[in-house]
Amino acid sequence: MNLYACSQLSHQQFGFNHSTKQTLILLASIRIS
Repeated sequence: MNLYACSQLSHQQFGFNHSTKQTLILLASIRIS
């Protein structure tokens, strides 16, 4: 159960990091243009 909770937490963290990276890429592309 604890391992499952940790995997869920890491999955959510990865999703957050991925969306943040996408946002930074979008802002960078807007700034370039």
